[in-house]
Amino acid sequence: MNQKPLLYALIITLVIVLVGFVYLNLVATGQVTPSTAGKKVTQKPTLPPEPESPRVFPTLVQTGTGAAATKPKVAGMERVSITANGFSKEEVTISPGDLVTWTNNDTANHKVKGKSWGSGVLTQGKAFTQEFDVAGTFSYADETNPSLTGRVVVK
Repeated sequence: MNQKPLLYALIITLVIVLVGFVYLNLVATGQVTPSTAGKKVTQKPTLPPEPESPRVFPTLVQTGTGAAATKPKVAGMERVSITANGFSKEEVTISPGDLVTWTNNDTANHKVKGKSWGSGVLTQGKAFTQEFDVAGTFSYADETNPSLTGRVVVK
């Protein structure tokens, strides 16, 4: 009895099973869909994810006279982070005309308040900027937790 036809049938069956397995694997990994079966599929190169852009928040700039205005500023700026433990810097030293920005990095709301200015409620991630035009020492506190205090020294 000739074994060659049986051997050929076995090889063809194995090839069909192997092709079916590869096809099902491609479908399972999303590299091919049943609607693209039989069509030439070219896979586009995968680019690395772009870095997350920094979050930009509108900044309220208050002048020393108390009038609120939004304006660009080419001055020095100090940044103070607000957390449940307090202000990241208890004292910042700046020059007249410089800005100080407080950012709430806590899950709780905070309110930065000086003698003649205040941030209003800062929810998580929100920021407040105050311009200091006159030399002096300006104390501030968190109205929601008065034990959190700080100073801005303008020289």
